[in-house]
Amino acid sequence: MNANYNWLQVASVTLICGVLFLINLLWLHKMMPTFEKWVHASKTHPLKGILVTLYLFVTRKVKFQKERIGEKLIDDDGKVFTVFRHVVIKKYKEHKPKARFVIRFTLEDMSIEDNIKFSRLPMMVFMGFTGFASKYWTVNNGTGEFQGIYMWDSYEDAVNYSQSIAVDFMTKRSKPGSVTFYIEDCSNS
Repeated sequence: MNANYNWLQVASVTLICGVLFLINLLWLHKMMPTFEKWVHASKTHPLKGILVTLYLFVTRKVKFQKERIGEKLIDDDGKVFTVFRHVVIKKYKEHKPKARFVIRFTLEDMSIEDNIKFSRLPMMVFMGFTGFASKYWTVNNGTGEFQGIYMWDSYEDAVNYSQSIAVDFMTKRSKPGSVTFYIEDCSNS
């Protein structure tokens, strides 16, 4: 049996157990005020990210947009990236985020197709980070370069993400020197 398949099975069971644990916390024990205080105390802790993401799914605040899948985005440097996934946290539908975080990287030992599948797992962490509003997953099929375009509530939230375990994880699995990112203040646009 393929080792990646076993890993995905373990991740799926862990996710289901986490959802059940979260439901127990929120509804059976009526711990919502305590949970919300803990959520705001840590901005990019992975455990907090997973629990908040599960809460967002349970409360149906995660929306995967399909309208822009396949759309070509041309960056300022002329590179063409194709959107393969787009997620929005519903509470931000009317809200205008204040910062954009754009990261590019080329993976060391994973095909484009495998990373498109694999990229579902890390999102279970960062979607729960404080200030996360939306993300476009994009790829340049010619170069194999990936690009993530994130929107955050504040510039500080984007900076916190740039220093998080999620970016560190991306860097460790990418070709040396291929990871670049910038943060754009959108508060005046």
